[in-house]
Formats: sequence, structure tokens, C-alpha cells
Amino acid sequence: MKNEITLISKLNIKEVPNKNSRKNRNRNFYFWKLERFIKNIKNDIEVDVFPSSPENTSIQNIKDKIIFEINNLNIFDFEYLPMEKDYLNIVNKNNNNDYLNLIYLNGKWIEEYYICSKRSFFDIYSEIENGEFELI
Repeated sequence: MKNEITLISKLNIKEVPNKNSRKNRNRNFYFWKLERFIKNIKNDIEVDVFPSSPENTSIQNIKDKIIFEINNLNIFDFEYLPMEKDYLNIVNKNNNNDYLNLIYLNGKWIEEYYICSKRSFFDIYSEIENGEFELI
């Protein structure tokens, strides 16, 4: 099976010439950041949980495909093995309301629909890698 989605590391990104030209203006480029869970800081403060994923955006329309591929293929362009509580955030470069948050729990990636519903607000993470991809 061939990947349809590849998350390209910042080290391997080839610059798109004239991103602002009419021809390239409607292309959907996304930033992504992959983080590893380090530890949880215990705290007695309660944090309200609210939806973290917007409805009816480009990335939300293909989230099932992204989740399927990330759980069955290596969609990263570098060596990576997920660990419990790894966190992936994908955001449209031109629209901050177009994003997807995924967390690795119990051996698979799932969407974190409500912010901090699958992890604690006080969890500490370290960045593994970041980069971008184009949604075609």
C-alpha cells in the first residue's frame, strides 16, 4: 500500500517557488509538530474541556484517511516509532481554524477532539520533529 499523505520533516522541505502566485495561492499547506510525552505535573486546578477540532474544514474532511494511514503506514519521511502519549498537531498555514490534533494511546493514533481530554493540561512534552505537507 502506498502513502497518499507524507509529513515532510523541516530538514527535507523543498521550497515551492512563488507560493504567492495565482497558480499556488489556492494550495493548502499545513504545518505539523510531533511531540513526545515527558511527564505529568500533578495539579489540583480544574481545566474546562472544549472542542479542539473545528468542523467542516479541509483537514477535518480527510481526518479518517489521515488516521487510517498514520495507524497502518509510516507517513513521516524519517524514522519514527510512536510511543504512548505522542502528540501530533497539524495546522493550516493560512487558516488557524483548520487543524487536527492526534494522540497515540493504547497502540493507535486517535483524534483528541476535546482539548486535554486524552491528556492532562499539565503534561510536559518535548518536540521530536516538525515540518509541513500539502493537502491535495
